[in-house]
Formats: sequence, structure tokens, C-alpha cells
Amino acid sequence: MLFLLSAVQLTNFSGIIWRFCCQSTLFARRGETGEIFFWLVIFGVFIGIICVVSYAATQFTHKWKYNSHPSLFYSLCRIHDIDRSTRSMLKQVIRHHGMTQPARLFTEPQWLDPAKLGKAFEAKSQQILALRKRIFAIDQDSTKSL
Repeated sequence: MLFLLSAVQLTNFSGIIWRFCCQSTLFARRGETGEIFFWLVIFGVFIGIICVVSYAATQFTHKWKYNSHPSLFYSLCRIHDIDRSTRSMLKQVIRHHGMTQPARLFTEPQWLDPAKLGKAFEAKSQQILALRKRIFAIDQDSTKSL
């Protein structure tokens, strides 16, 4: 998405440069250096605004990609080799429990207990137990003794 925006901005920017060059040659022929200086200042301000917006967008995407709860959740899913359908089921579990930190599913096994999930997850209880066993190495028998 950012690439497309950058390509569109670059195309618009090249058109602005072309117009500026045409206008500056016309001004230079007339000898109006004050107007050339004015357009150079406007051009500099425009370049500054583009740089500031680009920097802010880069910082925002970097922060979301590396320093957020969703990014930690996706990283843990990737490390545990969890496919898209299972990740979708985990998101449903997160919504069911109302968790604000989804990565807690990978540190606290009680969130993946089918008995605590209710009737909405009865059809997926075997899949949840298999995932729980894969992540925490916990069997159904070991949870009954706790």
C-alpha cells in the first residue's frame, strides 16, 4: 500500500518539478528573480512536508509491526507454525475471553481449556485440545488432576 502511495506521489512530484522548471525558465527570461526565489521556497516547504509525512508513516508502521500486542500474537503463531484457520479460532477464543493481550494464550494454558469456553466451542474442542497439547504438552488427563 505504501509502495503504491509512494509511486503516485512520485508521479505527482515529477509533474510538479516539470511545471516548476518550465515556470522558472519563463521567469528567468523575464528577469524576475524574486518570483524564482518564492517558488524555490515553496518547493522546499513541499519537500519538507513530504519528508515529515514519510518519516511519520515509517515510524507508525515500524511501531505496529514490532511493538504491539497483535504483532506479538502473530509472531508467536508463526513460531508455533499455526495455520490461518487455527489462528482464526484462536482469535475467537480471545474475543470470547475479552483478552486485551492475545499473546497470553501462549503463556497461560487455562485460556485453552474447552470446559471454560462454553457451548460455542464444543464442536472445536478436539482441535483446541490438540493445539493445547502441541503448545504446552498438556494432556486432557493431566488437567483433571489439577
